[in-house]
Amino acid sequence: MRNKILYSLCFLFITGIARSQTNNFPPSGNVGVGTLNPSNVQGWNKVLEVYGNSSAKLLVSTNLESVKVGLFAHYNWSGARGIVGTESSHDLSIQAGYSEKIRVKLNGNVGIGTNNPTHKLAVNGTIQTKEVNITTAGWADYVFKPEYKLMPLSELEAFIQKNGHLPDVPTEAEVMENGVNLAEMNVKLLEKVEELTLHLIRQEELIKDLYKRIDSNEK
Repeated sequence: MRNKILYSLCFLFITGIARSQTNNFPPSGNVGVGTLNPSNVQGWNKVLEVYGNSSAKLLVSTNLESVKVGLFAHYNWSGARGIVGTESSHDLSIQAGYSEKIRVKLNGNVGIGTNNPTHKLAVNGTIQTKEVNITTAGWADYVFKPEYKLMPLSELEAFIQKNGHLPDVPTEAEVMENGVNLAEMNVKLLEKVEELTLHLIRQEELIKDLYKRIDSNEK
């Protein structure tokens, strides 16, 4: 009788501890850290959930150079709620098939196909997109202002014969060495189109004037 009472008390004590814990480590199935009911609404075979009331962190680290990489969930971390990154001062590499595809540097530069991006986004390859929106500091409508000095066609012809390119447009050698700034080049190309438009308007005026003179002489 005494043994039965002791067994009952031990069972109640162990059950109370089990109910008060917040971790769930079953031999198979879902694993919860900080929760007894890890979420698995998609029906995965195995799930590991690290749960916190307002924030949680899953960290993978090594003693070598104190590298720390983790997944972070926070109720409001500088406007973000889900974060993937390095907790240590190291670059972040995203790989596929144990081959690096994307590198995020500490300075914020992102490289795709390159591990040493020198710009905010560097892509070593082609880019396919439906739309590109480029901001620029100005536009070329200054060409249509009265004070704009339009180069005469005779001077333009002489410049082209001497230099082999349009004024204020980079040469082939410069483009091959430095590339092209799309925002600046779009403005420059529009400038040339607007200059050409002004030349066409003037040519039309001259043609009309010539027709009037011819008609007057014939009469």
